[in-house]
Amino acid sequence: MKASSKIICFRYESEIIDDVLIFDVEVSVSFEPGRYHGKWEDCYPDNFEIEILSAKNKDGKDVMNFLSPTEEKEIKEIAEDKFRNQGKYDE
Repeated sequence: MKASSKIICFRYESEIIDDVLIFDVEVSVSFEPGRYHGKWEDCYPDNFEIEILSAKNKDGKDVMNFLSPTEEKEIKEIAEDKFRNQGKYDE
């Protein structure tokens, strides 16, 4: 994979005690490939920079300030997975 960045939009479902909240999220993902060959001191892993740009509830209201740390982490993990798998499957 080469260096690139992309805006990814998807629906995120958060399960909270007997309820499911659904958010539409927009996430910016930037990727810089790592280096895995050569001297060990010159090698480094892939680098992802992921920023949640917006999160809206079903009524279109901004809920960015209400996302829990767990929800933010899950959203970023989903965005990274979608970025890594782009073109490998249809959504």
